[in-house]
Amino acid sequence: MTVDLTTWLEKNRWQKRLLALAATLCLFFAFSYLYDQHDTDLPQYGDNVWFQGDIGRVYGNMNNRLAFGHYRAKVHPLYSLQTYPPTFVLKNIFSDDAKAIKYVTVGIATLWLYCLYRLLRLMGCIRTDAFVFSLLGMSSSAALFWLSVSETYALGSISIMLALTLTVISQHRKVPDRVYAIVSAFTFSVTVTNWMAGVFSTFTSLPFKRAVKVSVIALLAVTLLWGLQKLIFPTSGFFIGESEEHKFLFAPTMARLGAVLSTFFFHSAITPALNITQYNQFNWPMLSMQSSAIGSSGTLGALASSLWSVMLGLGAWSLFTCRLSNAFKLTLGLTLLCQFLLHSIYGEETFLYTLHFLPLLIVLTALTTLTQYRKIAMTFALVLIPILLCNNLNQFYQATDTFKPLHHHAQLIVGTPSPS
Repeated sequence: MTVDLTTWLEKNRWQKRLLALAATLCLFFAFSYLYDQHDTDLPQYGDNVWFQGDIGRVYGNMNNRLAFGHYRAKVHPLYSLQTYPPTFVLKNIFSDDAKAIKYVTVGIATLWLYCLYRLLRLMGCIRTDAFVFSLLGMSSSAALFWLSVSETYALGSISIMLALTLTVISQHRKVPDRVYAIVSAFTFSVTVTNWMAGVFSTFTSLPFKRAVKVSVIALLAVTLLWGLQKLIFPTSGFFIGESEEHKFLFAPTMARLGAVLSTFFFHSAITPALNITQYNQFNWPMLSMQSSAIGSSGTLGALASSLWSVMLGLGAWSLFTCRLSNAFKLTLGLTLLCQFLLHSIYGEETFLYTLHFLPLLIVLTALTTLTQYRKIAMTFALVLIPILLCNNLNQFYQATDTFKPLHHHAQLIVGTPSPS
């Protein structure tokens, strides 16, 4: 059946394009629906309430050239330059700031899923497998929770996937150094720590001297573009020099490592029980997963965690046994490892960053489809997807309902009592 479908698609290119267009529209409307589940006052009053997300700041950066929030360019060097122009164009088309930001956010979310699918296809996954594992990625808690809000992580996640994609393409054809420089610069331009993916992709694929040259060019390119951004957004901070990030550093205690490990490998895919840690300055409850146990959302969460752990184990084994290039496997493995090491000491709420490493975990599990255990991997994925959707959507609705209406939140999620 799979072979027949693939053959049909190859012979019927127009039908293939129409099918792709229909799928894109379905994804756009699905992400639009998820976006609409959030309280419309979230950008104004929801500072740090959505798992420590800076939704209000990002909302302002996309919408207001003079917003103070552009100072965070010290961590997200060119994010304002990347998202303000399309938002500005849509604002003039729809004469509605909120609608423009929504469509840019939903468009980035749709692009995120397309990039995941293309990466899986270029790795060697057949269409059916790539589709199933893309759907698995879309069903994850990281995707549902972070692709539905205005934040930097979707674009940062795309940059990491492009770095991996570049290592796959370099297996089959010669890639010019300028392409490596562009991709490396892009990984750095969205979030500085994600430059690790661009650097690993460059140094595993090119000779050392060329890799150094490419990395220097990437850094210079981002610096020059930041200068342009500074002219347009006067409050933009520079990404080299004194920073406030030391406030988000934590000692790697056993308790800290246990919480990060749970979030990194499990909460990124399976939403656990939600907690309220405290309340922000507007008395909105601040949601958290940092102290939640694996599979704590109930029977579905526990079952999903068991299936996912088997898939992760098979994926780790496949990383060492599949026939992909060493450059790809090193880039994937090193990026995963360094992302974990980074977040073992950085970030109060690890779930905030899960969209950066969730695609790496999806790719890791999808590697099993390139081995003799493909049927096992596909069976587990097909069983896991509906369980993930039921569990994660239920928790997603619970999280959004926490703020709608606001005075009912104590009945929905048990947490610390309000100071008022």
